[in-house]
Amino acid sequence: MTLPGDQTYRPAAWRLSIGGRGPKGEPQKRDFFTVTRFDKQAKRYVLDQEMQQLLCAEVGTQQPTQVPCAVLEDDPDKAVFSRLSVYMGGRAVCHCGDWVEDDTGTATRSFYRRKEGAKTPELYDSRQVGCNPKTCPLAAGTVYGDDEKELLGPKLWTKYSGTKLCKPQVVVSLLLPWVTNQYPIAKFTSGAWSSGKALPTSLGDVQTAAGGVLAFVPLYLCLEWQQQQTERGAQRNPVVVFRPFYDWKNLPQLAGEVAQQKQLNAKHTADARRIIEQELHGEQEGRAFQSEFRPEVVNGDPEPEPVTERTEFSEKVLERQEVLGWSEATVRLQLSLVEGDMVALERQMLEELEGDMRPEEGDNGQAV
Repeated sequence: MTLPGDQTYRPAAWRLSIGGRGPKGEPQKRDFFTVTRFDKQAKRYVLDQEMQQLLCAEVGTQQPTQVPCAVLEDDPDKAVFSRLSVYMGGRAVCHCGDWVEDDTGTATRSFYRRKEGAKTPELYDSRQVGCNPKTCPLAAGTVYGDDEKELLGPKLWTKYSGTKLCKPQVVVSLLLPWVTNQYPIAKFTSGAWSSGKALPTSLGDVQTAAGGVLAFVPLYLCLEWQQQQTERGAQRNPVVVFRPFYDWKNLPQLAGEVAQQKQLNAKHTADARRIIEQELHGEQEGRAFQSEFRPEVVNGDPEPEPVTERTEFSEKVLERQEVLGWSEATVRLQLSLVEGDMVALERQMLEELEGDMRPEEGDNGQAV
């Protein structure tokens, strides 16, 4: 999904939540929606009492399982952004550009390293890699290999090897028509496969029934319970979907009204796109998402190990790097393992080269 537009304006968004994290980081699960806002002091999303009262009054219950809303895109796959992602230090260090489930796709890996004396890591390399969640160790939870060591660094590689760090990330921007005296754009985020599949599918059903239109069609964001087959057998699990606000048979009559709403709310559409962009790339949003949906890596907020500046590579290292076919990230990682000792790295690379040229031996110890 391409998100057009200037990124300098940062709109504040409400967030519709089903669960969350308490003051001590404990998970909080509910079977109804709450309206939350980000509290900078608490560094997490907290309940907004005024907005929650507005929602409860709108739907007539203190535990709302439906939220009146509208999406701001005509394409279901643009209205709901879904990807697989690995978060470390509040950053997506590996993520696919599109939803990947069964087929091999493409992912972007971002290599962050903290220079000696620096407080925060910096992006120093980015590359495209194959993405298949069935075989990738980060998604399958199998033993990590050298590629994962290069991405995470040796300490985090050792700590998390065999852990499922790559999981779904779903975000959708919504217009809340019942909010009239405050900013009416909100977002819903999820880390569940089920919602990532059901949200765009249900939008597609509405679009078909409405004759091809979707943006600004009155909807409900619904929390439903569905029977699903899991590794533990059949279970009744919560799923978030969209349902039409009006009866299905009345949807084709909304085309004229929807076209007018598009013209009147062009700014809201642009803001909704920026909200998704910020959710995917903003540091504050990244840390909040990791805290709630990636609890296995939130404690200690791990950062990659320090490395030295790229300009400190010696001529011998650069020459041997080319012969060995090592990437710059690999050279940096190996240099960090020898604590920045360039001579030790030169010696190690020479040993690698000599090992590649050494003849193999047979059972009798003779070269073959």
